[in-house]
Amino acid sequence: MNGRPISSLDVILVRALYPHLQTRRVARFLHRSTQTVYRLSTLLHLKKSEIFRNSPESGRMRGDRGI
Repeated sequence: MNGRPISSLDVILVRALYPHLQTRRVARFLHRSTQTVYRLSTLLHLKKSEIFRNSPESGRMRGDRGI
């Protein structure tokens, strides 16, 4: 295993934060890589919330792309 093991607190925080925040912000908060947060969210079957996906923070509503 590379790095430090995932703690139960990491799991609790990812469950609470991942659906509502950018993955890089969650990773920074946990002092983990974004790849670790993506892997953990996949293992926990987490998805981004509808509110997050429709927010400007998601990056999906960029006027220059016409989306």
